[in-house]
Amino acid sequence: MIESKDIVQLFSYPIFVTKYPHNFDQELKYILDLDYHTSGERWDLTYASQSKDSFVLDRIALVKIRTFIALTLDEFMNDVYGSSDRLTITQSWVNRSGKNCHHPMHQHPNSILSGVWYPSIHEDSPHIQFNKKTPSISFKKHTNNAYNSDNCLIPMKAGDLIIFPSNLSHCVPPNKIDQERVSLSFNTWTKGSIGDEKLLTYLPLDRCV
Repeated sequence: MIESKDIVQLFSYPIFVTKYPHNFDQELKYILDLDYHTSGERWDLTYASQSKDSFVLDRIALVKIRTFIALTLDEFMNDVYGSSDRLTITQSWVNRSGKNCHHPMHQHPNSILSGVWYPSIHEDSPHIQFNKKTPSISFKKHTNNAYNSDNCLIPMKAGDLIIFPSNLSHCVPPNKIDQERVSLSFNTWTKGSIGDEKLLTYLPLDRCV
């Protein structure tokens, strides 16, 4: 018999937010000096401009940022997933969103965790928006909460890092201010073999090359 009310949050998505603790003026200068695809060169004119380099975190100028992100990924795996398996950064690129530019809804295929570090973002810039899968039934709502909301917007500040499961749909609404929004995104994959032989989940990645 149920003697009290209780709500169990089942299989929730973990979103990890932290802040780079050091000055990053030099890293921001390097990022702004990168070559970028011009608006409309590869996609819609209202999409953000993307760096031509899609491995920016491999560059020596951003080694401090990469080290910070790598340590944060280890912390995520250890504290959130309770795992000793480790991830490595695969691709990484910069997006620059001028006025009226946006990021369409998308996921990050071929990645386990993805993340975004913000070297430059105004407090009035659009927030990153995460969407849940479209429900098959829609009720009339008298209030919004974690169970009936279709999306969640998370505000970021300069220096903030956010990490999330790569299959979680997300977007960025149009930028309505004159100040540019600059973000550095990255994907990850496992480092070495993962899983457990006894549980028959072992994946020897050295055999896959």
